[in-house]
Amino acid sequence: MRMANMKEAVAVAAGYLKELFNVSGLKLEEVERPEDRPTHWLITFSFMADDLGNFFAGNRDYKQVEVNHLGEPIAVRIRKL
Repeated sequence: MRMANMKEAVAVAAGYLKELFNVSGLKLEEVERPEDRPTHWLITFSFMADDLGNFFAGNRDYKQVEVNHLGEPIAVRIRKL
């Protein structure tokens, strides 16, 4: 069984976020493999926060997408910094 490489996982995760959310200014922030799930990828993106609750221009929100060994997104989480 072939495992998804980092480049494939990032492309899948970015596409998934674009499908789920209306994001602008998508930026890759971090890619890692969790110690407890070494066949998965955790990929963090930031994007421009467009909601009216953000009063400061340039605020960015962060989401983390978990991609499994088959290259399928299995979770999206809010990432706090």
